[in-house]
Amino acid sequence: MKNRESIIMIAMLLVTTVGSLSVFIIGTVAKFVMEDLKLSYSLMGFAISIQRIASTITALFIGYAIDRLGPLNVLFMTMTISVSSLFLTPLSQGLELLLATRVVAGAVFPAYWPSCTKITSFAISRRRIGFATALFESGSVVGVVITYLLIPVTNSWRELFVISTLISLILAFAAIALLSKEVKTSYKGLRHGIGMGFGVNAKSREIVERAIIIFFAFLLALQPWAFYTSWLSTYIMEKTRTEIKDIWIPITVFLLIGMVLGIVSSISSDKIGGLKGRKMVLSITLGVTAISLYMLTLSTSNIFVWFFVATSIVSYRAFLPLAWAIINDIIPQNLAGFISSVNALAGQISMMITPIIMAYIRDVIGSFDISVAILALFVFISIPLYLCLKPVSPTNRNCILQIGI
Repeated sequence: MKNRESIIMIAMLLVTTVGSLSVFIIGTVAKFVMEDLKLSYSLMGFAISIQRIASTITALFIGYAIDRLGPLNVLFMTMTISVSSLFLTPLSQGLELLLATRVVAGAVFPAYWPSCTKITSFAISRRRIGFATALFESGSVVGVVITYLLIPVTNSWRELFVISTLISLILAFAAIALLSKEVKTSYKGLRHGIGMGFGVNAKSREIVERAIIIFFAFLLALQPWAFYTSWLSTYIMEKTRTEIKDIWIPITVFLLIGMVLGIVSSISSDKIGGLKGRKMVLSITLGVTAISLYMLTLSTSNIFVWFFVATSIVSYRAFLPLAWAIINDIIPQNLAGFISSVNALAGQISMMITPIIMAYIRDVIGSFDISVAILALFVFISIPLYLCLKPVSPTNRNCILQIGI
């Protein structure tokens, strides 16, 4: 049983790595794309954010598809489209094709994490949900790290995209092969329970309330990740007056340390006890993240800049898996895919708005610091929202959610 679960968890890590590569890569090389295509900060911010505009439009529909068609079918189609968009992006000679390929990548991106959350809900034992979630969520770090590792060994952002395409193709084939073998594709035992009506009955109201809280909590809490995967490298280069070759190693190390700590924090939350443990750990990690981001804006010395960058990344990565694991603590199994898509929708909106607003503020006042301070405030506000979450009562765990989609 444990071996089977381990194979599934590794496969899900490969899946989310493909997903993160397909979307986050553009933020890592933003400065080089701007120089090559002669784009302003605002236009580049729009190119990064347009992925999330597409994701916002498709998120809930994809969540519905996951519960109806099954996560494996959705993931197969999603990874095929993602790899294709990666391949086409470096052919861009102007803004038009760049935007088109990024729209395609963004449109399918919401399928990755909700699909893995759905698989976790029925294929992983409850005592290992935190660990499983932390492992597949680590794909968001692995994808970003791969792009940073490729920077010094590639001659251009175009070459980096081509190599990333080959890596993604290999990972996608491996993931589908492992999941097809280990995960049951029959969903007869699961009551999907998503109606096509327009009302919300008394039993489903409790679930809707949880979904609303999850939405706003993640909308605020994901702001730092939107920053880390879009303007972080540019911000550090401007703040410390260094070049990309001087920052890719420390950023990679911070992300990897944060990934490991995220796995540790999730295992700890499992041992402390499900929802109680996750609330305790996320309160600490989000608090440290918010303080570090705020202190970063006040820092002028390179040493302190790097210290607070490191602290914020590591503490934030320790939190991020918990935002997905907490769904399986409070939501019925039959709605795990759909409610996860609500979480994904909040994430897409956050990732859509933040880069372009930060770019606009940078163009207007010449600094990212005000934007980073605002992100710190949003993170603080998200903490009480997570703390007020409670499990759906046992009598309502098999209810049918009736909402128009």
